[in-house]
Amino acid sequence: MKAGRTSHGHLDYIPPLYNQTTPGSPLALATVWLSMLSMRITCERTNTQEHHAGETRQLAKVIRAVQDAIADPARSVDIETLAAVVIIGYGEHLRSTTESSSSQPEAALKTFVIHQAGAEALIRKRGGLNFQDYPSLALFDAVRHNAVSLAITGARRHAFLSWDLWYITDINVRHLCDSYTPATNLDAYGVKIIVLQSRIAKLKNKSMDEINHIKVDLLDLLERLRSWKIHISEDWVFTGMATDGTLEQVHMSPEMCYLLNEWYFHQLRASHLLKQLNKKLNTTEVSTQSFCCEMEWIDDVIASSHQFLSNSPHLTLNIPLSKKAGCLSSIQPSGASWIGSRLFGQTLYQLDIILSDALRCLFLPQVIESRYREVMNWARGQRRMCVNVPVI
Repeated sequence: MKAGRTSHGHLDYIPPLYNQTTPGSPLALATVWLSMLSMRITCERTNTQEHHAGETRQLAKVIRAVQDAIADPARSVDIETLAAVVIIGYGEHLRSTTESSSSQPEAALKTFVIHQAGAEALIRKRGGLNFQDYPSLALFDAVRHNAVSLAITGARRHAFLSWDLWYITDINVRHLCDSYTPATNLDAYGVKIIVLQSRIAKLKNKSMDEINHIKVDLLDLLERLRSWKIHISEDWVFTGMATDGTLEQVHMSPEMCYLLNEWYFHQLRASHLLKQLNKKLNTTEVSTQSFCCEMEWIDDVIASSHQFLSNSPHLTLNIPLSKKAGCLSSIQPSGASWIGSRLFGQTLYQLDIILSDALRCLFLPQVIESRYREVMNWARGQRRMCVNVPVI
């Protein structure tokens, strides 16, 4: 139940749909295919040529069923059709990331992006139907999360024009979409970051009114992000000081760690956007406090590597202060679970992108630039080590 609060909407509240669906519906066929795929990935006995061929035939059935449903005006807005497309996208991404090198995430995204575009098209066609019940809202949240992830990591930089669907102004609907879980709340902040990034990119003639409006919005976003932690469950334990002078960190699930790191990344992105705005004004003033906060967020992300790669679900880890303060070392992932390793790889990928963008776009003090490069090189090295983690 704790990890359930980390959900971005994927497959939440979907089980009731199976009470209504027929065996040959797109949703039923997609679920069978995902089951076959999951078995092949996680069980060595089913990872055979015969099972692979059966899985391929099942996927062909799913695609045909979805195409038939989309061609029908009534069935195209049915929630089962949208659920089937979301499941296909998830399965294709799962297959790509397990069958190709995790050090090349761009290649693994190609097929997923195609299905994601289809899901977004169905979301737009459904309109108000997206908010009629919890299964519809869960699927809306799932598709929105994928859209935010693709855009915020740079996989779809051209998608700025399509954010009207996700940037909801109706106060009642916005409350549902922003506060469904702490995870979807972060997605809502992600949408705001993308919109603000687009506004900064379009700034012309240094319009002071627009710059001031963007600055106010960024400061407000940072303030709201800081308060996000008070809305999560009290049993999500954070680090504390032990009697021997070490930081004692109680183990959290990989999903919880990933969500906390998303929170750090959003604050980093917003802080960097504020510096990018100052750069447009030719302002190179250094805010020592902001850089201190950024380094703390980065150090917290680095420290979380032990949680992702821990083999025991109840292990308590003692992390030396020197490591928490930024002393980087190589983490051996040989005992990591598949989920922990996958989420750790995604965390490193995001960290690399954020720091690379900052080095390319911002005026940074020499000490900060050196630290960013050190952390970025460490993240790339760790990602290469994660490639050989066995699937269990």
